[in-house]
Amino acid sequence: MLLTELSETALQPLAAMLKALGDPLRLRIMCILHQGECSVNAITAALQAKQPNVSKHLHILALAGLVRARKVGVQTLYGTGGALVDHLCRNVCRTFVTLQERKLRIVRNVAMQRSRGARRRRAMKGVGVI
Repeated sequence: MLLTELSETALQPLAAMLKALGDPLRLRIMCILHQGECSVNAITAALQAKQPNVSKHLHILALAGLVRARKVGVQTLYGTGGALVDHLCRNVCRTFVTLQERKLRIVRNVAMQRSRGARRRRAMKGVGVI
């Protein structure tokens, strides 16, 4: 089934997930949780962020279905929302890395072309062409 075939109502959960991933701190939280379950304190320490802020972002991620929580004694452990969420996050991260690599290659190519042009101009000046 294609996204164009889905109704706006059917697309709302996907839109909520993508919107929830639209914050850098939440993306970092998802990267941590992708490695395994963690407590708020462990996430806070890993991100060097304030606990209330991490809790707020975990709540947003949970509402979007990206994060699940389970109680273990007095502690709450957070993990990704399952295999589909892991797949989504992996693909989003892979796509981002690919785009960044492409952008870097373009920047390098432009820099090399400018450098070659500058060398040619200097060489032509040296022989009195310019």
